[in-house]
Amino acid sequence: ALDFEAHVRPVLESYCLDCHGERKRAGLDLRQYADADAVRIHRTVFESVLKQVDSSLMPPANKPQPSASERTALVTWLRDTLFQVDC
Repeated sequence: ALDFEAHVRPVLESYCLDCHGERKRAGLDLRQYADADAVRIHRTVFESVLKQVDSSLMPPANKPQPSASERTALVTWLRDTLFQVDC
C-alpha cells in the first residue's frame, strides 16, 4: 500500500509546491494539506488535482515532470484514497 508521507508528499513537494505553495497559483496552496486525512476532508480539491495530474496537464510542460512511476504512485494513491468504499 502506498503511504502519504513516503509516496505522495515527496511528489507534491518536488513538482507542485513551487507554484501551488506560497505563490498560490490558481488560488491553490497545497501546503495546507499535510496528511491523508486532510486530503479526504478536502476531496473536491484533490479530485481536481487527480484530473490534472492523471491527464498530464500538471505540472505544465515547461516545468520539471515527475517520472512515470512518481506520477503513477500519486494517481494511484489519490484514486485509492478519494474513491475508497467501505461496504
